[in-house]
Amino acid sequence: MRAIKIMMKAETPNSNSPKDIVSLYIENDLGRIEEYKTEKLYDLLMEDSHKRIYVNNGMSYLIPVCSMNGQKYVRSLPNNNTIDEIMKLPRC
Repeated sequence: MRAIKIMMKAETPNSNSPKDIVSLYIENDLGRIEEYKTEKLYDLLMEDSHKRIYVNNGMSYLIPVCSMNGQKYVRSLPNNNTIDEIMKLPRC
């Protein structure tokens, strides 16, 4: 599975924060594309710690994160870049 596109909050379309993502478009192994709300992806990844959803065709993959105020969201596995890899995906 891989994340191929992100949808941002209407009020923050140019943000580089994964917290501002509303949903992600995920392509499964059969090529089917589905939209997932970030909270749903968080829950799926928490339920199965071995599940990997890669960011586009890269080596980075999504991890579940919960903010200090309880907001559930996903981001990519940290690397050396200043901008999270997930934020480099096309936006819709």
